[in-house]
Amino acid sequence: MSIILSQDFRRQAEVATNSNQTSKPLDTSNFIKTEKLLTRSMKNTLQSQTSRTLTIAFRINKENGRKESALKIAECMIKLAPDHWKGYALASRCLHEIGATNAAIRTVKEGLNYCPKNRRLLKIAWKLYDKTKNKKKAFEFKLKFALRHPTKINLQVQMIHDLIYSGKTKKASKLLAKALSSTPNHQQLLDLEKNIHHFIQTGQKTFNRLQTPPLICVAGNCQIQPIHEWVQESFPFSEIKCLPPYHLIENQSTINTWAQDAKNADIIFMIPIQEGYNGFKIGSEQVSKECSQKSLFISYPSFHFEAFYPLFGYAKTKAQTTLRGKSMQHLGHLYDDYHDFLAMWLSQHSDADIENYFNAIYFTEKAQYQGSEVIHRAAVNSFLEFSKRYPSYVDILENNIEAGMGHTFNHPSNPFLREVYFKIWTQTLKLSPNNFVPYAKDPLNHLQLPIPSFVTRSLNSRQFKHPWKAADRIHARTSLHSYILQLRNSIDIYRSNTNILADNTSHPKLALAENFMNELMQSIS
Repeated sequence: MSIILSQDFRRQAEVATNSNQTSKPLDTSNFIKTEKLLTRSMKNTLQSQTSRTLTIAFRINKENGRKESALKIAECMIKLAPDHWKGYALASRCLHEIGATNAAIRTVKEGLNYCPKNRRLLKIAWKLYDKTKNKKKAFEFKLKFALRHPTKINLQVQMIHDLIYSGKTKKASKLLAKALSSTPNHQQLLDLEKNIHHFIQTGQKTFNRLQTPPLICVAGNCQIQPIHEWVQESFPFSEIKCLPPYHLIENQSTINTWAQDAKNADIIFMIPIQEGYNGFKIGSEQVSKECSQKSLFISYPSFHFEAFYPLFGYAKTKAQTTLRGKSMQHLGHLYDDYHDFLAMWLSQHSDADIENYFNAIYFTEKAQYQGSEVIHRAAVNSFLEFSKRYPSYVDILENNIEAGMGHTFNHPSNPFLREVYFKIWTQTLKLSPNNFVPYAKDPLNHLQLPIPSFVTRSLNSRQFKHPWKAADRIHARTSLHSYILQLRNSIDIYRSNTNILADNTSHPKLALAENFMNELMQSIS
């Protein structure tokens, strides 16, 4: 027999269930009146009581703090409809709120026996197990819930990562396939599909020796950004912890925290650094000794190659500290912390002499100019220094000297970085070149120092013996006309700030600039 509610009861029920008012309890008089109406209806029609009526009664009691009464109503719902999910859901939530979480779990599991695929019960079970710190069970029900919610993208992505971390790649692929069937063109899912394929093809779970997910620690100087990005792309299911660039570290505790993680990291990437740098305990050799025997320690190179920038370097102040570009920005200085020592050397000469020197520099564009021995010697010395520091990577420059054409002499461009990462991937990690992820970014391109033709000609001139394979032609980055304009600007700055030259009279780059100009003047005389 259907329940026929009085108009007064319907009005009270609507007030109780109104979405805009459910957070406000009924006042005492209305509550008593509504409760009496509900009780009378329940007594008269107990066997045919509808879920809606009981739900209203549950909410009224629960919102007014009568949790025990609300629980009894939920239990009544279970008895009346044992194969319906709602009673179990309401009862389990009520039990959890009164502190009976284990009883709540038993109740929701009982409901799942009748409704094993019900999304609401699965979510409640997941949350309850999560509250009790039962990670295994929480994961089990979270996965079941995710399988029935393929359109919840963030949940799918999170579960797929968790499955990968736990070594269940087949289940991860199955879950992803279901999500893609529901949302076939979602870019995040497509990227995830590519990453899973890469993960499986490269057998990356073999690197998961110590941590779940695999932990990769990275340390270096200002060149840390590109390797961090490449590691993220190449090891998409790993946790990566980066130490701030060496020169930006402010306290020992930052190093200690990172070093503690590195002790049990699966892979450690580190640019070599001496113990005591800037007064800190940070030596790469010590880190390699303290890490686990199962850790893979990889020393990667810090790019410093001056072959293309023989006349550029850092200037010193009177206190013998580095003269920073920010202190000269207002003067129109073009090169941040870098200085053109050819301009600095020219600044001490008369205007007439400078014009003669410029005429000599223009001569370097004529066909008969075969390059500078001074510049070539400086380039060879830089090459030999690099080979001494990084013998495993010098073949990159040996086979392609243009790869050493960085944005500055210590900011590598993409071609060099890509070659370094390829060697790490294939030779150090011993992974297939077919699965290498080429690094496509160029994050260190904040400033490009000029490279005029008299430099590039000197690096591939046939009159010199090179330790690298001579290229048919190396294209100059900067036209000579443009470089002369930059020289004039820098000369004006150094003339207006004579202290800069005075503080750098013994700088080796200043001597090299003088030798280059003397050599050039002799060649045209």
